[in-house]
Amino acid sequence: MATNSTAIAVFLKTPGFSSLHQGLANTIGDDNASEADRLSIDATASVVRAAMAQDKRLIPYWVLNNPNEHLPAVAQGFKTITQGKGKLSERISQVYNDLLDSHSNVIILNTECPQISPSLILSADILLLNNQRKLKQFVLGRTENGGFYLFGGAQYISDMIWKNLNLGSKNSANNLTTALSQLGQVNELETLYDIHDYNSLKRLGNDLAYEVTLLPGQKNLVNWINNQAL
Repeated sequence: MATNSTAIAVFLKTPGFSSLHQGLANTIGDDNASEADRLSIDATASVVRAAMAQDKRLIPYWVLNNPNEHLPAVAQGFKTITQGKGKLSERISQVYNDLLDSHSNVIILNTECPQISPSLILSADILLLNNQRKLKQFVLGRTENGGFYLFGGAQYISDMIWKNLNLGSKNSANNLTTALSQLGQVNELETLYDIHDYNSLKRLGNDLAYEVTLLPGQKNLVNWINNQAL
């Protein structure tokens, strides 16, 4: 039975196979790409923890590719589940619907927008709480390249809706919004850019160099970027 709580399912890709790692390896080397990937995961975890400190309803999960995958050092306090098989859209569908069996709301999050703030996660949860007033609400955080870094809802979604999405394309967010608008209202958060190559990594370092509200994990990432003189 679902409890009055919100699951935050953070999808982790196998080390070395994330779009961030693959986009950086040929430019700054495999070791530096791995470190950027690790620090991005740590930064995202610090944001989730900060949101949890303000909202005790939030229950975090690491979503792994397989049950034997090595957990990041920041995994303490997070539950772990596996993604299952199939295309990314099918795996998201399975995780989302499965978690709704135990939680009133589910937020899907990736680790490639480490500049995300706790307030964005909290805003997503507040919007989803409207479902308790019988309003059918979804929440979406777009990325500049047409994808999304966050998705949340409180009602089951047919597998067919997910299967018809071409995730990874520049129309991912538009396609999802069009499909979900037939089921309820889609509320949009601030648009962010994901970190997937050398230029976006440098952009992050520049944009956040003097940001005073960064969390420790985010500061570590930004300091590493700027100290590397990339």
